[in-house]
Order: sequence, then structure tokens, then C-alpha cells
Amino acid sequence: MIEEEFDSSSISSIQLGVSLFDGSKYLVPIDKSVDKTFKDMLARTSADITVRSGEWEEYSLSQDYGKVERVFAPRSDGIFNDISDLYEIEAYDHMANLVTNSGQVDFYFVIYHDKKGRKIVGVRKAAQLKSMLGARNRLVQLIDDTMVLVEHPVFRLDIDFDGLVCSNNIYFSNFLNMEYIAKITNKVAQAAAQRIPVLAAKIDFIDFKIFEADLDKHPRTARLLVAISKRANLDKYNQDEIMLQAAAQGVKFTNIGASCLKCRTTDKHKLLEVLDDRRWISRNTTDEAVPYRASSRQRAKP
Repeated sequence: MIEEEFDSSSISSIQLGVSLFDGSKYLVPIDKSVDKTFKDMLARTSADITVRSGEWEEYSLSQDYGKVERVFAPRSDGIFNDISDLYEIEAYDHMANLVTNSGQVDFYFVIYHDKKGRKIVGVRKAAQLKSMLGARNRLVQLIDDTMVLVEHPVFRLDIDFDGLVCSNNIYFSNFLNMEYIAKITNKVAQAAAQRIPVLAAKIDFIDFKIFEADLDKHPRTARLLVAISKRANLDKYNQDEIMLQAAAQGVKFTNIGASCLKCRTTDKHKLLEVLDDRRWISRNTTDEAVPYRASSRQRAKP
């Protein structure tokens, strides 16, 4: 997928940018000698993502990812608008005093253009950038077997990016850092509140009003609500089957017989995991049903 959106073998220009904690973004002047390192970062990240096993899957807020999944998110997904904007914006002011502002750098990004005029943006959380710039006057180099102080500020580049942004999609390498850069924690509660009416309309036999309170204090629950609401098959959820699965997992409802069932407050998260296919029953080693949960799951091929 990445290779269809950008040709890394025909890079025509490279620009380095930084984003500060206040959200302002600037370009930083770079010398041509740095180009090879930036090309290596792009190649390493693209290869690392592409060689992962399994089919490409769309990012889900409810999934716990490792380093083995090939995951993308459409750039049109509003929850990633902060990252998507890095691709959209065509011009930034230049920063001439990066050292002075090093403590305010949140993440950095590198903009590449290929010879066909296409663009790709690599993004990386700036932990290493700040630590190296903060080590000024404590770094030394060996010259003729003599230790000599490095008087100029040093910027140590990372070996890869946390993710890549192309014209259509965002690709993930380091999931936690990409979620940090996208400020997902700050957005997910609002997104969940907006999606609850969608769930209530599609799965009309469950009362979703109990999920409306304190979403900002329960980010995991909010993530599940958003993820479930994006499923394309919500109108096919079967009430009898859902009730059987919920009962097997110990979910209790307080108004049995009502047309819109309300679960106990203590079972809210458990019910959402049932709806998101994160709960199952095993009878492999016992006659009794043993409930399990999966924070990460992948659909198996027959």
C-alpha cells in the first residue's frame, strides 16, 4: 500500500519540521548532507511496516497493538486530523533558533516529495531530539586520540519514524507514539459521545444512555464505543445471540423483559467487549464454560 502512494527511489526534496507543545509548527533549515539519513529513516520505516505478517487492517481504537500488525487509518478519519494536517499544509514559517526552543519540541516530521510530485510525511516523537540538544557542552569527540569538547549543539536523528502519512492513508509503526502525536486521549471522549446515538439507533435493544456519563474518566470505554460504532454490520447484530454471549460472560441486566435492556453499571465495559468480539467461551479442558477476554484479536482464516 505504501509503495502505491509514494516512490521512495525517486525522492526530489526533503524538509524537516518541528511541532511545539503549543501546536505551532516550523520548518528547520537542513543541509544536503542530512538527506541520506532521512532517506534511510523512510526506507527503514516503510520496510518495517510492509514486511509485517497478516493482511492490512484498519486501525481500531479498541485494539491493543504490538509490533507485528500491518495497520493503516484513512487520512479522512477525523480523530487523526492533527496528523493528517501535516500532509495537507503546504507552507510553514522557518525556525532559526531550534536550540533555544528544544525543550518545547513535541514531535518532529520530515516531508518528502518524489519526482511524480507525490508527498509522504514521516513523524516521530521528539524524546531523543530533546535529550541530545540538552546535552550541549557534555558531549566529546576523539581527535588524534584526544578528547575534544563538542561545542556545537548536536541533534541525534532516530533510525526510523513512528508512522508515515500519505495522500490516502496513515501507516503505523509505533502505535503508542502515533496515538500520542494524534492526541487521541484528548479526543476520544468527545468522539464517543457523538457516536452513542449511532449505536442506540443500530443496536436498539440495548440502552446506551448508561455510557454517556464520565466518558473523559473512562478512556477505554470511550475507545470501545467509537470502535463498535464504526462497524459496518451493526444492523445485523442479533439480540438473542448477544444476550447468550453476555450471559455467558456474567453480564446482568436490570430490566429483563424491557424492549431496551440496561446492564448493571459494573458490567458496562464487559458488555462492550462482547459487542466488539473481545469475549469468548472455552470448554476445551472442562465441562463448564470458561470465559476469556482479548485485548488484541485478529480474525483467523478458515
